[in-house]
Amino acid sequence: MQGRLRGEDLRVEIDTACGHCGRRFRLTVDHNLRVTGQTEECAPLIFEPEIDWAGFKAPTIIDDY
Repeated sequence: MQGRLRGEDLRVEIDTACGHCGRRFRLTVDHNLRVTGQTEECAPLIFEPEIDWAGFKAPTIIDDY
């Protein structure tokens, strides 16, 4: 969302662990929700929440999601 507001292509790197086996790994998610760094053993689910922005009143998405 931040990249779309700024008109920039952004990406984020996430250090995480597999919820199944506990193995640590790093994911990179780009502005189009393309994920790299996942392995065949660890295939995380990445999603973009659907928000009714017209009716959204909280100061941030964290406060009201």
